[in-house]
Amino acid sequence: MFLIDKDLVFRDYFTANEDRLKFPPHVFLNKKISEVGFRPDLVELFEKLFRNAVETQQKQQKEYNLEIDGKIEWYQVSFEKMHLTDNEVLCIVNNISLQKNDEIKALDRVKEYKDFFDNTQGLMVKHDLKGKILHINPSGTKILEYTTEELFDMNMSDLAANKERYINYEKKIKSDKAFNGITRLTSKSGKVITFQINNVLFEPLYGQPFVLCNGIDISESLKAHEELEAASISINEERSLLRTIIDNIPINIYTKNTKFEKTLINQKELEYIGLADENEVLGKKTRNYLTRKRLKNPKSRMNWL
Repeated sequence: MFLIDKDLVFRDYFTANEDRLKFPPHVFLNKKISEVGFRPDLVELFEKLFRNAVETQQKQQKEYNLEIDGKIEWYQVSFEKMHLTDNEVLCIVNNISLQKNDEIKALDRVKEYKDFFDNTQGLMVKHDLKGKILHINPSGTKILEYTTEELFDMNMSDLAANKERYINYEKKIKSDKAFNGITRLTSKSGKVITFQINNVLFEPLYGQPFVLCNGIDISESLKAHEELEAASISINEERSLLRTIIDNIPINIYTKNTKFEKTLINQKELEYIGLADENEVLGKKTRNYLTRKRLKNPKSRMNWL
């Protein structure tokens, strides 16, 4: 605590602990603010706070930092005019380094979170428990084809392709605190986009609970998977038809790959080599299963390559 007169001179001081003084009294007592050795920007700040306190009759408060012995120390200073004296100001300085460092760390975490949120590919959405969109990443706005401003005026239910499933999602996220699964959202142009989502409900000590949603657009991969399934079904149907055809042909038929392994064989060929199960033949070379004892009439045999 310092007493500063109308000429901006430190006239007196008080501290509950002398160790808290970072400078000995002779450095500042009976000297003007500009003569103590503060940085020019701090001199300007303190003189401005002094003048405002005198002119407005209201307390003036500000935070600042000093580098002392190579370490940054944070302080909160207040200037308040003394009512019983002529233009004297009481200056109170508190060391807030501990709180400020915690605040800086918290701000750094917020920045890291924001950087991660904004630069994540796919969809990142923060919404409240009623579904109102609070924050969305640039990639998400591009996928959904809306502007950020438009989405801030919307609800997640406005985007849901299936309203009933969205209602079930709202119940589940509130009860289970998390939701993992498939959801479909509708873009501005009307395109339905399929997302694999991982959502988590956060309930901070301060502030309202919110849901953080991370979604990966799987529309194209899902389409490719469906096309592969359709192709597989088609191939199986064609193979089944081919099997029916060749089993009814009264001659020996089989096919081989480039490694001379049999990949298809008809019933007549199985009977010829004396086997009942085609699995004993498929994927194998002739010499692995064919013996002289099983050859009934080698000259009459027809090989289809």
